Amino acid sequence: MSRMKEIVAKIIDKYGTNDPFEIGKARSIEFVFAELGSTFGFYSSYRRIQFIHINNKLEKTIQRFVCAHELGHAILHQDINTPFLKAHTFFSQEKIEVEANTFAVELLMTDDAIYEYKDMCLSINKLAEIYGIPREVIHLKTFSNKFF
Repeated sequence: MSRMKEIVAKIIDKYGTNDPFEIGKARSIEFVFAELGSTFGFYSSYRRIQFIHINNKLEKTIQRFVCAHELGHAILHQDINTPFLKAHTFFSQEKIEVEANTFAVELLMTDDAIYEYKDMCLSINKLAEIYGIPREVIHLKTFSNKFF
């Protein structure tokens, strides 16, 4: 099992959900929905209070992915005020952005959830669509041995 898959599994087990908004709420993270222009969202902290800022003009499915991505920063990079996640840098190759995207993909598209579709012969892109994962980051998903 990959390190990220282990981290996500522990988070899901601890909070009993893979919903990033519920996990954030349980961790006392403050959510700020605002007009952010071309910025999808960002994570910040001030005096040990964590904030996830989300563009209120985005579709709900993208807001959910952005929340999961920023939750990844809150958990993995809590001492770093991350750069703005902008439309044109959403798929950044910077290490912390790749880690946050990987966290979001593993959180929103768990192996157990995918396993439910095993007999339907769905493409990885269709599964990504079902779980609100942008196609550009689906390659970050790692699959467990139960799929092979």
